[in-house]
Amino acid sequence: MAEIKNSFLRSKMNKDLDDRLIPNGEYRDAQNISVGKSEDDDIGALETVLGNTLISATNLNNAALKIIGYVQDEYNDKVFVFATDYTDGTNFNSIPINTPAGKRCIIYSWSAKSPGNIAILVDNVFLNFSTTNPIQATLIEELLFFTDNRNQPRKISIDKPVGYYTDEIQISVAKYNPFEPISLVKKETGIVAASPTPTSTVFTLDVANPKITVGMSVVSTNKAGVEKIKGNDFITVANVNGAIITLSQAPVNAGNNPADNDNFKFLSSTMSNKSSDPTWPGDPNFLEDKFVRFSYRFKFDDGEYSIMAPFTQIAYIPKQKGYFINGDEDAAYRSTILSWMENNVNNVDLLIPLPDLATNIGSSYKIIEMDVLYKESDALVVKVLESLTLTAIQQGSSDSTCTYSYQSRKPYKTLPQAQTVRVYDKVPVRALAQETSGNRIIYGNIFDVNTPPSTIDYTARSLAKTTFTSDSWIEYPNHSLKQNRSYQVGFILADKFGRQSSVILSPVTSGDSSGALGSTIYSPYYDASDNLDIKNWFGDTLQLTVDNPITSGSLNLNNEKNQTDFVTGQPGLYAIPTGSGNGFQISDATNEDATIVGNLYTFRLDASAGVNNVVPVINNYLRGEFIDYVKVTNVAGTSPYVVTTNGQVNKSYLNNFKNTSDIKFSYSLNQNGWYSYKVVVKQTEQDYYNVYLPGILKGYPQIKQTGDPVPFPNDPLNSTSNIVLINDNINKVPRDLAEVGPDQKQFRSSVQLFGRVQNTVVGTSAGAALNNIQYYPDTSTDTAISIATTNDSNMEFDNLSAIGQQNIYQIDSKPLIARLATSTGIGVVTNATANLNMQPFLAIYETEPTESLLDIFWETTSVGMLSDLNADIETGYDGPSSISFDFSDLKESINPGTAITDEAWPLTNEGTPFDLNNPTEATSFLVVDGLGQNVTSKFFLSQDLTAGSDKYKYQIKSMASSLGNDALGNAAGADAYFVYENNSSVRDVYTFTLGLKVIAPSSDAGLTGTLTFTATLLNEDPLFDPALTLISATVDQTILRPLSPKLTAFNGTSANNTLANKTSQLEWTITAGNPTGVNGQPCFQIDASNGQLTQTPNNTPNGLYTLTITLKDSVLTGSQGTGGDTITSQQQIRIGPTPVNAGVASFCKDRVNNAGTMFPNQATIAPFQSAGGTITAVWYLSNNTSTGSARATYLEGTGWPSGCIPTNVATGQYTNATYTNTFTIHRLGNALTQGSVALSLNMQMNYTSGVNPPSGIQGQMDSWRVYHRTNNTQAWTVVPDINNHTIRVDGIQRSAGQDLRLQTLAQTDSYYLQYVLAYDKPGEYLIVAKEMQTVTSQTADQALVAYCNSSDLNYSECVIEDGTNQCSTSGGCTYQYGMSGTSSASNNCSFGLNNAFSLVPYGQYVDQFFQTSSLINPYSFTTDATDSNGVTHTNYLSYKMKQSSPYSDSTSYKYSFSARFTTAAGVNAGKVYNPPSWGTNSYVYNCGNLASSQSQDNVLALTFPYTLDTTTIS
Repeated sequence: MAEIKNSFLRSKMNKDLDDRLIPNGEYRDAQNISVGKSEDDDIGALETVLGNTLISATNLNNAALKIIGYVQDEYNDKVFVFATDYTDGTNFNSIPINTPAGKRCIIYSWSAKSPGNIAILVDNVFLNFSTTNPIQATLIEELLFFTDNRNQPRKISIDKPVGYYTDEIQISVAKYNPFEPISLVKKETGIVAASPTPTSTVFTLDVANPKITVGMSVVSTNKAGVEKIKGNDFITVANVNGAIITLSQAPVNAGNNPADNDNFKFLSSTMSNKSSDPTWPGDPNFLEDKFVRFSYRFKFDDGEYSIMAPFTQIAYIPKQKGYFINGDEDAAYRSTILSWMENNVNNVDLLIPLPDLATNIGSSYKIIEMDVLYKESDALVVKVLESLTLTAIQQGSSDSTCTYSYQSRKPYKTLPQAQTVRVYDKVPVRALAQETSGNRIIYGNIFDVNTPPSTIDYTARSLAKTTFTSDSWIEYPNHSLKQNRSYQVGFILADKFGRQSSVILSPVTSGDSSGALGSTIYSPYYDASDNLDIKNWFGDTLQLTVDNPITSGSLNLNNEKNQTDFVTGQPGLYAIPTGSGNGFQISDATNEDATIVGNLYTFRLDASAGVNNVVPVINNYLRGEFIDYVKVTNVAGTSPYVVTTNGQVNKSYLNNFKNTSDIKFSYSLNQNGWYSYKVVVKQTEQDYYNVYLPGILKGYPQIKQTGDPVPFPNDPLNSTSNIVLINDNINKVPRDLAEVGPDQKQFRSSVQLFGRVQNTVVGTSAGAALNNIQYYPDTSTDTAISIATTNDSNMEFDNLSAIGQQNIYQIDSKPLIARLATSTGIGVVTNATANLNMQPFLAIYETEPTESLLDIFWETTSVGMLSDLNADIETGYDGPSSISFDFSDLKESINPGTAITDEAWPLTNEGTPFDLNNPTEATSFLVVDGLGQNVTSKFFLSQDLTAGSDKYKYQIKSMASSLGNDALGNAAGADAYFVYENNSSVRDVYTFTLGLKVIAPSSDAGLTGTLTFTATLLNEDPLFDPALTLISATVDQTILRPLSPKLTAFNGTSANNTLANKTSQLEWTITAGNPTGVNGQPCFQIDASNGQLTQTPNNTPNGLYTLTITLKDSVLTGSQGTGGDTITSQQQIRIGPTPVNAGVASFCKDRVNNAGTMFPNQATIAPFQSAGGTITAVWYLSNNTSTGSARATYLEGTGWPSGCIPTNVATGQYTNATYTNTFTIHRLGNALTQGSVALSLNMQMNYTSGVNPPSGIQGQMDSWRVYHRTNNTQAWTVVPDINNHTIRVDGIQRSAGQDLRLQTLAQTDSYYLQYVLAYDKPGEYLIVAKEMQTVTSQTADQALVAYCNSSDLNYSECVIEDGTNQCSTSGGCTYQYGMSGTSSASNNCSFGLNNAFSLVPYGQYVDQFFQTSSLINPYSFTTDATDSNGVTHTNYLSYKMKQSSPYSDSTSYKYSFSARFTTAAGVNAGKVYNPPSWGTNSYVYNCGNLASSQSQDNVLALTFPYTLDTTTIS
């Protein structure tokens, strides 16, 4: 029988061709067959095999399950099956809907060995299977990989039991992304309990928090979110006793004291220095020169690692907290570096955020280990400090934070480069196909990235750090946004598995009135108008304001927003608000606050919730406290709602009283969606240097004033400065050495410089030029147009004056000088005044930064969950939230109607102003002081309603009746003044409450807000008015500074305030310089209440004293209030010689204009030649005022001096019928009881227009004589004057036995001869003009006249020269002398030009010289010798009157004096030296009585004209 054989060597089924056309080796159809593969002749033959067997029943018990994929494990005779009973809707390929609760998604295994027994691996709806999406699966060893083009690729271990995998995060091929950085700040919160009542420093928290520790910084807000205690109050925790917290100090503003329901935040940095701890095991020097950052990564149960979390900012706090102290400024310019600018941190507690409670991360996230990572700023590698096991993590953790104490230990290993550059896992978002090659998994037909939003609606700006909404002022206390830089700021979104978007920027292209811009901003240098207060400035930061929620994806068939869209590639959001997204508004009513206790969340819906009534339901999610989201497992009740979750709800679900509508959200989760965000910054201006300079010389140094110096260019003022470059500054400001000639000596530099600190002159005292201040450069730079050595810059030593040489630091080393072309003036000029001359002192330039070629964005530590950001945007209060008034002008000195703030618009929470496009109107205004008193009447609220850029701004002024109507339409009240008094630190702390309403055309019209802010009255220094000036007083005075006619000091209130207010609560004290008097007590006293200065009479030694007068304000009953100011000033008091007693000084007789006048006062006229004869006249000092014979008897006493009986003694009057009558006895004044009296003895003849005598005119007298007695019971005797000179018994004559005379042959106006004698011996004095006569004269008015004056030597108001008084000033005058500069061994008649000053116009009676006319500093003499008593003194120096009068003959030796002077420092310096055992010689010798230059011990004749022959013996 014919046999047809067909072999099927191709083993191929072919259903495409007709049966007749099927090639040999192929077949049309087959079932339960196998093609033979043996080597026998039946190769290719068909063999029958066993077929599939239907398993009629399994233990899945779900007939609706459909298998959507499987994979066979031939080695273990198993099949792994994927099944579900859920079929997605019609949009499964575009906008899928996740598997709902109640459906089933399952992975199980089946083995023929037990055909009815299904081994379940995973059975949970999070698998999100759908029958519309078949699964491709592959098995690599024990790992089962699968993908369905619906979810991301996943994998499980087939060795794990059912229930091991419960969440997407456990099975995704892409691993969980730890998106949060390590924190370097410990932060705890608490709410103040109502009972016990809080005090200013002690309060009780409603719940004790054991994590609050002593030393933590404190900030707070009230229940409504208004800031109270701020960081710049520098208040810390002083003690913790359970829930009782004690603060280090009370807030300055009493209105900010702790109160019921205040929210407190307690903060402390985890960076510290432990070098002083002997038990600390770290290396104290390891981090000194390093800038390090820290991060972490997780290791999971499958041996894989997560990507690295964002690194911290640099863990760095400089030594000395960054301050120059103890000569650091000098060291800085000498070395050109800051030796102390090293890291002071050597111990850091790294607070590592865990994605769940530490006890749960092993089961919920399958974490088995954590690497703590370390990176140095200048290194490319990342190193591992330590790998912590799960047990170690749990032991070092509290809740969901693991604390790792880094103790300056070196890392133990380095990560490979592949891990360093791994910023995300290269796992596709979706994959349709999957295959393996060896142990590699391969995906095909993939979608590898999510499509991000094209833009995010945000604005950016730079501003100072805030201290409640931000923690960086504690976490990174020395970090600040660099000024003069441009920043581009963007967002990066990431899913939970680390897949990141590209950088998303803002569409905003123009800024607003707050300075906010889009994604690119410029942060300028501060300028002087910013009034930056360093104490209150914690650095700058970038602030982003996101105006609209971030969305992604599309609306699905269930009308759910932000769902994954496969068509556009948008993944949607991870956490999607449920329902319509309106959320649920919780009640803020009294006693209806929301609570969280364990896993129970209780709240009430607000009565005005409206559409915001989407309360959570079972299977919704809420934000968790220790894990990202917790699942709602039960909801009970309606008023209140009690929500049970599988973990503790986040505290953000408690009441936020700052929001008008307090709305919360519940969520459904989309595993594919955007989960977190981080802020990234591009800043390409990188490295720069600070150039520490020994000052900046504005202009050029002073050249030599003699010789032929090389001049400097005549550059315009402020266009040129010069700096010295030494050490490292030579490299910081390098010379351009390209394309230069071989002989070139001057070079320019391409480096642009910004001035940052300039040396300056403050005041005029010593060291005035050794100061520096902030310099504000704006955007202008300075350029080094020439760099050369001092020699090549014409600044060599020999070309400069001594002043100019001081300007150049280390000029002897010929340093490099950089000549700068400056945009504005900077530095100090050369100055001939030593204190004002530029001297080396620290100045700083900043170099222009280098531009990085890496055009990339850098990650920051600003990260968060997207749902939190969106919730803040959705629920943030958009009405007026704050207003930033500058109250720096709220000073007690302000006048009524003065602006005490700047103009400002209200701001939103994000800092957006309510400006012209979003105007507001005031609805209320209330001011309460610290004592609770309503003081609104002291303040005036104004609003600018004029057209312009400032329209709708508010301003607060001090009340004045002239101001018109305020912003509320109320008329202004009475003028208001302020005085800072003893309790002002409490009383004058003002709490302002401003009610506002947003009005059209704003889109937020109708929103209202109540702003609360505080201000403190600032104290002004009291002032001395007038300023304290030299007081000249005598030793016998009691009151030195009288109260009238004008008070001498005011507190700082307005000058227009009442006198009582201006002098309120002042206290005067003498705090230094008060000498001890003769009685052993302080010499001077001051009345504390009014400043009246007094002394005990005759108790203070003569001299100049400098008292420190301290004036305090705000003093009540001897105690100065907090904030009181204290000033001091130097009060100089010159206690001069004792003045003469009252009545000693006579009427000042200057001249007798007509000798023919009858009875001229105090003068006696000698008979002229036609009458002939002589007259003896006397003048006396005595308290006896009798006349006639009684006077004669009294004056005679025990007897007249020989030959000195006045003519007509009984009457004291001379009468001649042919001659003018005259007196012969004259009482000058009272007897001397104290002080020194100067007796002026005058002879005068006037040449009148009468007949010219052929031989001139001539008058003469026997002598002038001066006698003393204690009283009339004692005899008249001659006594020494205060110059130790005793006149002869025969008196003052031309020579022994020769009369004194006035004689001239010339026709001049007058002839004048005066002798002055000074005495300090108490008692009566008698002056005798013996036997005076007119020898030659033609008329009576040409007769000889004699007259005398008595005056106070030291305070004379009667200084007669040529018959004219040269000093009528009350209290006397000051006289300028010329002092010789070289001493000699004996008295001499030379003189000098060195200025010396005295109260005494008579050179022979000067007791002490001073340096200036103010008579403050005694004249300084050089010591030539020391006497037996140890008194140092000069040899003989000569001096004479230097001013034009009195008694000044500048053409000759006449009227010069010679004496020795003391040289000891202090009040006794510059005095005439009185030698011990000196004998009868005068202390001061004079020249001028003789025709030749000769010093003599005689009374000096004072003549006019000076050329008169005045030979005198006394």
